[in-house]
Amino acid sequence: MLYLLDRAGILPPGSEAAALVGRLQRTALSTGGRGLGVDADFPVSDSDDTAMAAIVLHRLDAEGADLLSALLAFEGPDHFYGFPHERGPAVSANARVLEALSTAPDRFGPQRRKATDFLLATRSDLGCWHDKWHISPYYATAQAVFALGSAMSCELRTTYDWLLGSQHANGSWGYGDGTAEETSYAVLTLAALEQRHGPAPQEVQLRPRDWLGSRLDDVSHPELWIGKALYAPTTVVRAAVLAGFTVAHRAAQGAEDPPRPLFWTRFPQQVSPHADSVEAHTRAWRDRHGLVPDPIRRKRLDRTCVGRETARAFPHSSHDMLTLAADAFTWLTAFDDMHAEAVGRADPRQLARTLADFTRILDRTGAVQGNHRACGDGFPAALAELTARAERLLPRSCLTRFDSALRSIFFSLLWEAHRLWGDEPVPMDEYMTMRRHTVFATIITALVPRPSHALLTPDMHRLETAVHNLVGWINDLCSFSYEHGARGAPQSNPFSLPDLLMRHTDVTTDEALGRVTRMCDDEAAVAHRLISRLARSPDHEVRAWADAMAQLVSSTDFHVRVGRYG
Repeated sequence: MLYLLDRAGILPPGSEAAALVGRLQRTALSTGGRGLGVDADFPVSDSDDTAMAAIVLHRLDAEGADLLSALLAFEGPDHFYGFPHERGPAVSANARVLEALSTAPDRFGPQRRKATDFLLATRSDLGCWHDKWHISPYYATAQAVFALGSAMSCELRTTYDWLLGSQHANGSWGYGDGTAEETSYAVLTLAALEQRHGPAPQEVQLRPRDWLGSRLDDVSHPELWIGKALYAPTTVVRAAVLAGFTVAHRAAQGAEDPPRPLFWTRFPQQVSPHADSVEAHTRAWRDRHGLVPDPIRRKRLDRTCVGRETARAFPHSSHDMLTLAADAFTWLTAFDDMHAEAVGRADPRQLARTLADFTRILDRTGAVQGNHRACGDGFPAALAELTARAERLLPRSCLTRFDSALRSIFFSLLWEAHRLWGDEPVPMDEYMTMRRHTVFATIITALVPRPSHALLTPDMHRLETAVHNLVGWINDLCSFSYEHGARGAPQSNPFSLPDLLMRHTDVTTDEALGRVTRMCDDEAAVAHRLISRLARSPDHEVRAWADAMAQLVSSTDFHVRVGRYG
């Protein structure tokens, strides 16, 4: 129940959920490392319950003894057993084990590969899975996709196509005319696949919302679970239906928005094998420096998946380079969210003093423990560490551009604060000039080594500009609804590209969003043409640079895929 509600982002805060987590935590600690069973008093542990407890405690930032090590007792030659001496392996148990072990990306490599291989080997030709504990393939498929998605290593297109093709005309999935439980698993699975395959088609997203909404109050559900006989665990099923409806409602709202850019299929889709490790590192680095002490803001930043997205932007970089890039993006995002916007809007002078302190750190003339009353000691110390690592890792040309990008970003944050603080309208050309800096696009391209001849040709300069524009414009599209919900609409001093279009050209909201969408697609077409031209260069360094730019364009879809503005 806790797992499903948290997966949909609706786990209620407060004492009731905390009490359940606390009870689960005490039960885990009381087992002495043996793992958990179906009940605290049941003497036999199993891998499914042990893994689920480990996942829930990890997702809710609670200590869970060492339940992951307890799972090793269930390891077999080519899969994980559910119970000791089990005859036939269960897809759901192996999926749960894989998802649990994937919460520790620096450990259990052979075991994770074993569980992954088992799941891929047991997938049907249609792309779905079947399990011995549940008669519906939608249940087993959901568990497998949740696990393989956390492993970040498997192609799941056939599963995605099977889900799209098996939806009933009424919007549901499952036996007969569809069941609420199976429909919910299908919705949650499609949501989990978005990161790789994008949102499902609009008609697929709209229909399940109303169908599930009419069944939220059902207290009786078909018996699809297999024990000694078929049964339906009511609380778990109702949690699944509530989670499925919530995700379907959220997806339908997104589907009803004006269309978003569609250019990403023209560019390469790659990810570094270090993705999970970098994600774990940058979260730990952020927490070690205390950059985001507020748990709600920290959860929102977690949904951005900075480490994994960095691994998509720079799939061929070393682990050290990826962690440097991810930590830099994390630092900038956290400072912007926690301090630059709020402090700057209230008092740009205070923000100016803080940014001056940061500039002294970049100049290597300021003590880290200087006057940082606006943001505490965490940000200056983290910035000093970042710059020291950059000096060790980056080639001289990259280091110079990295340093220059940070300075331009500091200036842009002050510019943004001044504009938010004042009432003077923002000219379009001024916004277009500054947006690449306020969205941190310049530091992304600064980390790509340029050809040794250093000077950019006109084609290369235009391509770099296209990357900067796409990062900023797509962010403006995806954050539009969130920003207007948070600040009210329209703002007295609009501060996004759709807002400025509405102000300066007198178009409607839908027309402005549609125009920005077309701008993104047109700019991506320019990038694609330039990349193709540069890829034919006789200079291998130019070809490598163009390939890196193509990957950066591909990674700009992260605002659509991740839940930062959801």
